[in-house]
Amino acid sequence: MHKDKKKGKRDRLGIILIIIAVCFYFKEVIFKGLLFWKDDIFDLWFPWYTYVFSYIKKGIFPLWNHLSLCGYPSFSFSRLGFFSPLNLIFLFLPVAYGLTIKTILSYILGAIFMYLYMRALKVSWLSSIAASLIFIFSGPFIEISFCPEDFTFFYLPLILFCIERAFEISHRAAMYTLGAGLTLGIQCLTGHFQYVYFSVIFVTFYIFFRYGFKKDTIEQIKILTMIFLIGIGVGAIQIIPMCELLRLSFWRETGWSDFLTLEGLIRFVLPNFNPATLTHFPPDFPLWVGIVSVLLLFFAPKNKKIVRFYFYAFFIF
Repeated sequence: MHKDKKKGKRDRLGIILIIIAVCFYFKEVIFKGLLFWKDDIFDLWFPWYTYVFSYIKKGIFPLWNHLSLCGYPSFSFSRLGFFSPLNLIFLFLPVAYGLTIKTILSYILGAIFMYLYMRALKVSWLSSIAASLIFIFSGPFIEISFCPEDFTFFYLPLILFCIERAFEISHRAAMYTLGAGLTLGIQCLTGHFQYVYFSVIFVTFYIFFRYGFKKDTIEQIKILTMIFLIGIGVGAIQIIPMCELLRLSFWRETGWSDFLTLEGLIRFVLPNFNPATLTHFPPDFPLWVGIVSVLLLFFAPKNKKIVRFYFYAFFIF
């Protein structure tokens, strides 16, 4: 009991320190009133959220955006992530400030999710803090600080946390499986769908590598299946219109839908397996890995299965 109480205090302190670190990084925004205002925020997010939520506040659901070229269905464009729970901010704040607050909250949540996942792996609380900060302040996530649709990936550690708990605490497996499925569903609603695609592939490899093909393989398949079914069910409100729009989109001719095909899945791992096709990775598919995390990974002892998994995943993903 005393040990659990001490652990709880350390975890609360760890989360507080993480929040302080994130706020310090964004101190110019928080304490000087500056706003994120660059590239897509100015060209895409600000006008779109202004248009949509000006109608939402009037009780009107704008299904069609007639202000962009010939128009398009507002909620079929998954990158905009209209159904993300964090978008409730825009009901109470001006869009410019809402985008800034959403960015900061996303970084805080991503760091906390990584901290929880590390603690589920029995990593010390100081090392868990370090891992969470390395995760959110690595190159890819600093680069996307002005792209709200890319915050989708911040939910992956929470899915992994729920998976660890589901296998560790058998009598609560159903609850944590539900949590992983709901988190995957929120990913579907948040923004860039290719990050959901990457997460599904990653989680599949993770479960079978982490726990192996043993006598409980059926249980692993059941948990994995339930996670995907719940996730797809929650995200269906975004997935179905997105797929309908994709069939009519000119992006199909530029390779953006490659990853939705069997060949695209194979080329994700073996880019040049078919010499007859041109390898194509669109510009918004950066598969970067933070330098610090790579160095730590190479020097980490390989005697633990979870370390070996991430070591191999580095070369695959």
